[in-house]
Amino acid sequence: MDLLKSYIGGEWRLPLTSTAAVEAINPATEEVLAKAPRASKAQLNAAVAAAKAAFPGWSKLGIDARKKHLSAIADILQANADELGRLLTQEQGKPLTDAMGEANGLAGMFRYFSKFDLAPEVLEETDKRKVELRRRPLGVVALIVPWNFPLIILGSKVPTALLAGRTIVMKPARTHPLPTVRFAELLKARLPRGRLSGTPARHTRTTDHHQQPPVRPPPMPAAARPRPLCAIAPPDSTMASPITLARPLVPIPSN
Repeated sequence: MDLLKSYIGGEWRLPLTSTAAVEAINPATEEVLAKAPRASKAQLNAAVAAAKAAFPGWSKLGIDARKKHLSAIADILQANADELGRLLTQEQGKPLTDAMGEANGLAGMFRYFSKFDLAPEVLEETDKRKVELRRRPLGVVALIVPWNFPLIILGSKVPTALLAGRTIVMKPARTHPLPTVRFAELLKARLPRGRLSGTPARHTRTTDHHQQPPVRPPPMPAAARPRPLCAIAPPDSTMASPITLARPLVPIPSN
């Protein structure tokens, strides 16, 4: 039985304590597959700091270079889709056909966004003026991965954020962390240090992401349209962070 580590700044780090660990259990056999200890606040801060440090270099990298990274990641994920699908079924009890569809979909979404473009959009062009919309990365985002469709969420959120030039801190589902952790392992060889970090945590630790000054929501592909926003914060705090409904990405200030 493995004790899951946090992936911070391109390195796997042991938890500072094994207390309050949540067991990932195979629902068919009741076997304990792994234990996910709660990451400390210091580890979470280290993950955010690593992502912030990596942001300038990644955001300045040309979009064509970032697209090549996404294409290479798609190849890696496709080559390991069988493993990811079986791991998902083993941990969740999801039918294998559905799990394999989710794993192949993960690779497919990285492939799709590797061909996506964020070209300037002309909003108005007359004899007197020309108005263009240009997208610029804003900083780090936190991705809170749910238990029920982790690979689909990773496939829809991670490549879009990376394509837009942002860096990411992930929090796997506390009871179903294994596919997300394996995803990070597979990306380690391709992504430069700090572009993607992950910390197993209980829900209480996610509030640490929100105790930051609010910033603008994360960028979306040109074809997407903004959803309504809501503010989320721990009950004892008046600080709120904007998050887009149905898009579990929490912006983190870059300074």
